[in-house]
Amino acid sequence: MITSETLGDAIDKFITERNSVTYQQTVLLWWKKQLGKKRLGELRKSDVVAARKKLQRETSQSGESDSVGHINCRVAALSAVLTACAEEWILLEVNPARIRSLPENKKRDRILTDGERDALLGAGISHDHPALYDGVSCYGIWSKGRGTAGCSFE
Repeated sequence: MITSETLGDAIDKFITERNSVTYQQTVLLWWKKQLGKKRLGELRKSDVVAARKKLQRETSQSGESDSVGHINCRVAALSAVLTACAEEWILLEVNPARIRSLPENKKRDRILTDGERDALLGAGISHDHPALYDGVSCYGIWSKGRGTAGCSFE
């Protein structure tokens, strides 16, 4: 499909029609700066991958680079524009931003809320097994930021 519209034109149209939120506009304007002059019909997956690699190398004003999840979200924002180009505006045959996401580290540290911690401590206190009571009590001391003094996990 031959079209004279550029990615920049499509991004502008998407922002206007969707009334996108400020964050999404900021992300899309980054893509416009990187690839906006390319005609939609000339845009390739390799262009998106190259821009994504550039995004991975960039650092914020605080000196930190974006997380993998954040980079994947940025690519998803571009993909939303190109999906609209393909499915709604019929300006593309396929969406070149449909690329494999970067693998994310699914691990995370989770801190119990005060209510969850209190429920856990209450269950440990009312349980008959002394080791459970000791472990839960020790967790309660540690999670309140009081250190692990007096706790031994033998």
